[in-house]
Amino acid sequence: MTEERTSEEFRVREHQGAHRTITTSRLRSVGRKTFFFECRSDGHTFVGEASPLPGFGSDDPERARRELAELAPAQWRRLRGELESPRLTIEELEELSSPLTSPAARFALETAWLEARAARTGLGPFRLLCGALGKQAGEPPRIPTSAVLDAAEEEPMARAGALYREGIRTFKVKCGLDIERETRLVTALSELGEVCLRVDPNLAWSKEELAEYSRALAHLPIEYIEDPSSDLSAWHDSALPVALDEPLASLEPKSDALAARVQFLILKPMALGGLSQALRWAQVAEQIGASPIVSHLFDGPVALDAAAALAFAVQDPGRAAGLGDHAGLFAFSERPRTGLGAFLVPSGVRAG
Repeated sequence: MTEERTSEEFRVREHQGAHRTITTSRLRSVGRKTFFFECRSDGHTFVGEASPLPGFGSDDPERARRELAELAPAQWRRLRGELESPRLTIEELEELSSPLTSPAARFALETAWLEARAARTGLGPFRLLCGALGKQAGEPPRIPTSAVLDAAEEEPMARAGALYREGIRTFKVKCGLDIERETRLVTALSELGEVCLRVDPNLAWSKEELAEYSRALAHLPIEYIEDPSSDLSAWHDSALPVALDEPLASLEPKSDALAARVQFLILKPMALGGLSQALRWAQVAEQIGASPIVSHLFDGPVALDAAAALAFAVQDPGRAAGLGDHAGLFAFSERPRTGLGAFLVPSGVRAG
């Protein structure tokens, strides 16, 4: 019997673009570095994306680049035998990326691995991720997307009206700078028609403001308030459901790690440390009766496709994924293979 020899070539390719990101009370970033981790094997190239967002968490672009160049290839070669198995596990993904400390680098490595696994087994990433959760995978569900608005942008209602005509029904308002102006925008959005609204103060509200403004907005069609205050004990005073986003990145994915009572967990693989940690948090959401909402960190096209595959695997199709088109994509010549209109549309290898 002749042993089959497989050789891989690895490289880390930098793409630097001036991403226009949303300005909020906690984030004023207008540029970032993106690194693509590429593995060439058997005539195919498998790609993952690391796009740390300056100002969000403690990730560092140089650390991501260095770990992808120095640590990722050895991990890939060590576990390459697993690529032929149709059974993907969360533990396998964790073992693959465990030596890496950059959350974005872990996401990039796990994404490329998932794409290689899909090519080797003929199973799409969505089905592989369902299998990792012990779920049967049928056809990918029809999941709506949400749009992000900022009360500080020029004519947000004009853009909201155009998006509404395109079929978008869920809007997230970035706020935390001017509460009165933001409240007027949320109220105006509620008058567009049948909409679902999300309010994101980016941890900026005080305990008193959270109690006051959640009561003031309670009559509007608001699905949840995301990261309302840096004082997690104040979240119990909210008159509206709450969602946990940014603090998740500093917590272990365990139900007893949550200091606040939450109804939604926002899963951003780029911030959490990859698909493996997002899957762990999806399991926690199920344990505590919360809904997982898959979202992006103003990611590029490769990461958005991976996040879409995750959304197809874990998200309630009755709720919008935070994976709509965004301004940061203008820096890339390539578009996501997954459709990013009013509904996620699986297309191509990456989304299964």
